Amino acid sequence: IRGPLGAGATSDVYSAYDYALKRLVALKVLRGSRSQLDEVTEKRVLGEAQAMARLAHPNVVTVFDLGTDQGRSFIAMERVAGTSLSIWLAQRSRSWIDVLRQFLEAAKGLSAIHEAGLVHRDFKPHNVLIDASGRSRVTDFGLARFSSSLLAEKRVVGTRAYMAPEQLNLGVADAKSDQYSFCSALHEGLHGGHAQQATLIQRIGRGPPAWLSRLIDRGLSHRRDDRFSSMAELITAIERGLLRRKRLQRAATLTVTALCVAATSVSILRRPPLCISLEEKVAQYWSAPIRSALRSALEHSASRYPREAIDKLVNRVDRTAQQWSAEYELQCNRINDTGIGDVRALECLDDRLFGDPFLVRELFD
Repeated sequence: IRGPLGAGATSDVYSAYDYALKRLVALKVLRGSRSQLDEVTEKRVLGEAQAMARLAHPNVVTVFDLGTDQGRSFIAMERVAGTSLSIWLAQRSRSWIDVLRQFLEAAKGLSAIHEAGLVHRDFKPHNVLIDASGRSRVTDFGLARFSSSLLAEKRVVGTRAYMAPEQLNLGVADAKSDQYSFCSALHEGLHGGHAQQATLIQRIGRGPPAWLSRLIDRGLSHRRDDRFSSMAELITAIERGLLRRKRLQRAATLTVTALCVAATSVSILRRPPLCISLEEKVAQYWSAPIRSALRSALEHSASRYPREAIDKLVNRVDRTAQQWSAEYELQCNRINDTGIGDVRALECLDDRLFGDPFLVRELFD
């Protein structure tokens, strides 16, 4: 044994060296002798080892060995050099996309656990390790069980802040309970402790996109049947949303590039731009149908935004579109009528068109 790494409610973790395999390991040792342990505690620790030994996945910490020494049970597992997800989140402010990518890897590890017929029962950022390469690894299976053994246990085990309602109420905990814990941890990682009290305008400016919030809200449903059927289904939904976002960004980039090239050509040839199809240009990103669709999406959102907040948002985008149209028409007519003006002003206005209104449209996309 090289030294302590940490401690839990029922065990201590040490850094140790395995001379047979010639590698560093993390050694989890249960406190007290086996004769002093109650049956449930011993079952929990041995269940951890059996569960992890069955898994071989890049996002799950590997177990090498388990056994007893001088009457004390131990588990030898992979020594992951890195930090926990909870510490990673606290180190500095992270973008929502970086947080989501880290959690998505943990979700894949949790999904692998479920596919092996196991339930974690205590998923939280502290139980996810980030290795030196930046990869998330799910660990601490002290609460893991075979799904069939869960029916017989009637005691609250886990971390209450992340527990599903059925787990808190002494009901049966299963893979959907882990899904609830995962979404609770993801919500915390994205928003912080009091994100649910943020205003609608703040969420649009700083938080994750609406499509992701809707997925998290579904995973946090109090009724188990309202959640995703599995972690795999949730992962697929998240990856689909990320792909859609990537395509939208690519389309916006190509369009802005084309506008810049066209504006540069006009500037070089000194041909005055024509102020045509201005309404069509704006209508691509803000129009009566889009306004109605956004209002409907917000009114039926699981977040239950106040009507005043929805009105404020819609009016704000209306004013932005009107101001943009008026300024664009002014600059365009000035060049057409007098030949005096700066095409770069039009380029700047085009860039703004792909700003707030474009992002607002993505809210319900």
